Amino acid sequence: MSASKNYLAPVSAYAIAVKHGYQGTEAQWIAQQQRYVTAAMNAATEAADSATAAAGSATQAGTKATEAAASATAAAASATAASGSATTAANAKTAAEAARDVAKGAEGSALTYKNAAETARNAAQAAQAAAATAQSKAEEAQDAAETAQAAAAGSATAAAASASLATSVVNLTDKDDGNKLYAMAWSVENGFPVLNLTERT
Repeated sequence: MSASKNYLAPVSAYAIAVKHGYQGTEAQWIAQQQRYVTAAMNAATEAADSATAAAGSATQAGTKATEAAASATAAAASATAASGSATTAANAKTAAEAARDVAKGAEGSALTYKNAAETARNAAQAAQAAAATAQSKAEEAQDAAETAQAAAAGSATAAAASASLATSVVNLTDKDDGNKLYAMAWSVENGFPVLNLTERT
């Protein structure tokens, strides 16, 4: 006995849709399916565009991340430079304080030298005054010496005259006794001439 074969007639998608409750004509169903296809294609295109935009955004984000990393590196370098600048500033402050101390020391030395110079100047003025006084005394002594020399010369002259008078002998005749002879001698006493008469035998 030969087996019988049951064949199904061709079934359209529209028929299946009607079987599942679709109400409308086949043309309406086809138009609807075309709208669905178009909407799906538009959605796919928008999805692709969104994916492209997202990729671009990701690229930009990557660029920004790279820039941020570079900025972070620059900030770290700036921080290192700032630390170095702070160290340099601290060293400069220390150097400035040392220079200030040196300046104070120099000021004290200058004051000491100034006082020493003033003392030396006062000493020089005192020495100059002493030299002037000594010169005045020397001039006075010279004048006194010249006066003494002149007095000595006068005294010598007077002494010589007195000696000359003292040695002279004069024969005198006394009025009361004309037979007696006297020796006459001159001397100086207290600056006055004195006549001394000595009887001769």
